[in-house]
Amino acid sequence: MNIHMTRPTSGSNLPQRLAHAAHLPEFPHPTSLQVRCPACQKQGREWYGSLSLAQPPVRQFWQEQDKIRLLPTQNIEIGGRLGLVVPFASVSNQAGIAVVLAQDTYEILHVVGTHSVEQ
Repeated sequence: MNIHMTRPTSGSNLPQRLAHAAHLPEFPHPTSLQVRCPACQKQGREWYGSLSLAQPPVRQFWQEQDKIRLLPTQNIEIGGRLGLVVPFASVSNQAGIAVVLAQDTYEILHVVGTHSVEQ
């Protein structure tokens, strides 16, 4: 699958090649992704947690809460597509946020959060 993103080192905005780890035996985690830039040939690994943490609402939540933790993921169907819910919770209160990714492309389908609870 391909995604468009700008590669910092090459400045390339060419489609980046994504491959699920299930198809790559050298990747130890089955939910890993390999990202490869066709311009500079650099490659790296990502997983659903880091992809979710990179989303602006989740980064803001993390900054506001200081300490958060990843909760167990859940499979759902959303808009006729299979999704993966990646939830995070505050360590200090009941606040939380979740990212819903498409299982086939890791496209961000939805981000939903609960309001912060001051203690």
